[in-house]
Amino acid sequence: MTTIAQPYTRAVFPAIARVRRSAVLSGIVPDREHLDDGGYHCSIDDLLRHNNGGDYSNSRPLDRVPPVTVAGRRNACAIDISMSPADMKATYKSVDTVWKNRRVDTRTKYINAINVWDGNPAHTPVRFNFQAGTRTKASKDHTWHGHGDWPRVFVDAGYNRAGAERASRAMVSVWTGQTHDAWQRQERIGPYAPTPTGPPAKPTTPTTPTPVPEDDHMIESHTLPQRHAYRESGTDGIVDPSAILVLPLPPVGHPDHSWGKAYRRPYVSLAGDHMKTPQRVRVAINNGAKWTVREYEVKAGARFNVEVPDPANLTAYNLVIGRLAPAGLAADAPLPDPEGVIGVLVELIRK
Repeated sequence: MTTIAQPYTRAVFPAIARVRRSAVLSGIVPDREHLDDGGYHCSIDDLLRHNNGGDYSNSRPLDRVPPVTVAGRRNACAIDISMSPADMKATYKSVDTVWKNRRVDTRTKYINAINVWDGNPAHTPVRFNFQAGTRTKASKDHTWHGHGDWPRVFVDAGYNRAGAERASRAMVSVWTGQTHDAWQRQERIGPYAPTPTGPPAKPTTPTTPTPVPEDDHMIESHTLPQRHAYRESGTDGIVDPSAILVLPLPPVGHPDHSWGKAYRRPYVSLAGDHMKTPQRVRVAINNGAKWTVREYEVKAGARFNVEVPDPANLTAYNLVIGRLAPAGLAADAPLPDPEGVIGVLVELIRK
């Protein structure tokens, strides 16, 4: 077995036990039965190793690779907690309240399902599946222990560590009866989100128009997603394809292109702000014949240019940009949260 319990997953139990005083941790990583039968206690790697690759816990978009990263394949994504009948009943009431308000309660984004019992001997335990929107019977063993599981991507620090930690806090919040308003206040989201300071944001530059003779130059600007796209610079180092910015550009500067005589080759620059340490960025440019891949360190301050090769033919250009994880991380180390904001500016300047 290679399944591991991340620190923020382990932190769920003591936080719940402070409210549900009878709570006893029953398990996070899988036992022999879980390995045979599958489920969210098992990592993706252990599901595959025990011939459960088609398991329900490995079938939804948020449970697959990608968006789950290579490191995320090893994570347990469920927790079992035994409780007294009184605490079980209180937990059921808390979960049921969230269920009834699931369409507006933002905590449900982070939770897949919770199995719990209302304490009535005439009733069977219930599985509240927030992702599927279903309320079904759970197995009878959930009369003595509650169960919670997360979409795998929300236990994956390699995808988004802040999101994984918030997902753990969401599980605690729902089990312990915290109100949605108190949750939003705690997380500083919704009506409690910090008010932006500083000058008003400039309007987003519109999409580049079709050039006309009087255009001096054309500008296109983008902001890189706030997630690491690559662990290493090579294509094998991709951890989040959705965080990669792909910009097809015309082969300006090539004599056979209609814009070739009017425009120079593209001018590309990077700039950043609100970061304490330099952030690595991988830039790959295909000029129609080959890829040129370079790494840059972006600091808060003035923008700087990226080297752009001459267009080799009319299939240029393809510009691919993504955040690169800090250097020196171990292969299985969780990715830290990226800092700051990074902008990309593309200019087509007339000759």
